[in-house]
Amino acid sequence: MTLISLDNVSLKRGGKTLLKNINFTVEKGEIFSIFGPSGAGKSSLLRLLNRLYEPETGKIFFNGKDI
Repeated sequence: MTLISLDNVSLKRGGKTLLKNINFTVEKGEIFSIFGPSGAGKSSLLRLLNRLYEPETGKIFFNGKDI
């Protein structure tokens, strides 16, 4: 069963594109990590998942519900 799913999610802040067309799925019970260099968008992605930011485009699903 899918726990988290991002479908073509993009994020812009201050006129700058931070994330562009992000797609991934995390299944229930699956362990995953997010890593990358400084400025890659890791914190922005977590803020999107916590709904602190609204995506410019795309959809975020949690347990099959559009959040």
